Amino acid sequence: MHPGILLLLLLFQFSPTDPEAPYEHIVRQYTINDGLPLNAVQQIVQGRDGFLYMATYDGLVRFDGYAFKVFNRINTYGLSTNRLLSLGFDEHGKLWLASPYGNLSAFDGVSFTNHDQTDLRELPFLEGFDDIANQVGRLGSALGGAIPFLTNHELADGTPIRIDSTAVTINNQIVLGNQELRGGFEDEEGTVWVYTRNNGLFQIRESRVRNFSDRNGISFENTYSVFEPNPQELWIKGFMNFAIRYDGNTGTINNFNIINGENRSFQYMFADPLDGSVYAYSEAVGLRKFTDGEWPEISWFSSLFGRAEPERPGIHATHRTQNGDLFIGTAHGLIVDQNGTSEWVKDKTGHNFRWVRTIRETEDGLLWMGTNGFGIYQLNPADWSWRQFTTANGLSSDFIRDIHFSHPDTLWLATQDRGLNRIILDDDGFISDSAQILPANGLLNHGLHRIIADAYGYLWVNSNGGIMLFEEENLNAYASGLTRQLLTRIIHN
Repeated sequence: MHPGILLLLLLFQFSPTDPEAPYEHIVRQYTINDGLPLNAVQQIVQGRDGFLYMATYDGLVRFDGYAFKVFNRINTYGLSTNRLLSLGFDEHGKLWLASPYGNLSAFDGVSFTNHDQTDLRELPFLEGFDDIANQVGRLGSALGGAIPFLTNHELADGTPIRIDSTAVTINNQIVLGNQELRGGFEDEEGTVWVYTRNNGLFQIRESRVRNFSDRNGISFENTYSVFEPNPQELWIKGFMNFAIRYDGNTGTINNFNIINGENRSFQYMFADPLDGSVYAYSEAVGLRKFTDGEWPEISWFSSLFGRAEPERPGIHATHRTQNGDLFIGTAHGLIVDQNGTSEWVKDKTGHNFRWVRTIRETEDGLLWMGTNGFGIYQLNPADWSWRQFTTANGLSSDFIRDIHFSHPDTLWLATQDRGLNRIILDDDGFISDSAQILPANGLLNHGLHRIIADAYGYLWVNSNGGIMLFEEENLNAYASGLTRQLLTRIIHN
């Protein structure tokens, strides 16, 4: 893993107030390679439809947030000229386009009308016959607004901005340096668009990602996990020598990796959803609970083993059930803590559930557990009945790192060595269908780690080769053979 960490504040809903934190922006450049007809843009406005409209010397450009559409005299009837200097919306929402030579066209969202032969006195927004392009340019935008050139200005949220011919300065920091700047525009969502004489178009928006690198003597190298136990509280665990707590209210960062005066490296950390408590584990110090800046040991965990400290098993999974029971997966077996009483699950079931590395719970209280080499288990804590599924039953791999439910009878498995595996259960709870998604089908890598479903119908899957984004409906259709196209978006590679 690269040094440093990107904390996705979008996911954690933080409101950072760290005065030392940089004010960061994302800058993206668009040129003829992205669909612009020219690298020179003359003016930008935004319509009631939310689209951006741009005047260029080679036609009108409309941008929908994804692609540029160019209207010119070859593909558009009614456009008087390609050479457009200015544009603006009238009070009725009609877009007017003007050339440097007095040519005038109008666009009502459907069709264009050439007004070269129109008596300009019929157009109430024009005052006389001179400087038609300037008058059209002053009509303004239906949404958003122009950012004055060479003038100190405030964006809609009050943020100071200044655009001159060589730089864009936001909040007293130079965000973009360029020798060809000619104007700017703020759209309805607060994104800044800067157009140039010969370098295309720049999009500037505030970053929703805060970059934390080595700061205040704390190294973020080899970051392994990030979790939020409570609002405005973030924990970051490293592979070596750091367990960092970030306070989103104050912006303070502290490393709590000292136990009994010694620097410790935790192998596993987790938050208890019941009360937001934070726990950490290593073979050397056992299981600990963060309390008032210290890490007192959880005695019941160590008492289950009755062995010397170096022989403690590693913790690989934890889960707090709907009923409040805490399950802990270790290399030696599965532990359950019920109302303060802790014991091995094997003492209840007669079977030792070794190397459990992920635990997921269904709405009806069944636990599904992925393991390192033993396939998946289904466990019913109500009566301690269980089932095991392995490659002998239809799985593509016995090494399961994560489980996602598309439906109560449809499970997606992230495997360590065989990509994605979808299984469908029959009415009796046995595997009736198993499908694989491999690199040959579009995966970045066969070694997967997590499957995270968002609120928009997408699955985020991270792998040894990067992060992938799938539309869940399309992924299921592909696995069922209902479509030949797997829509995969690579987020990072």
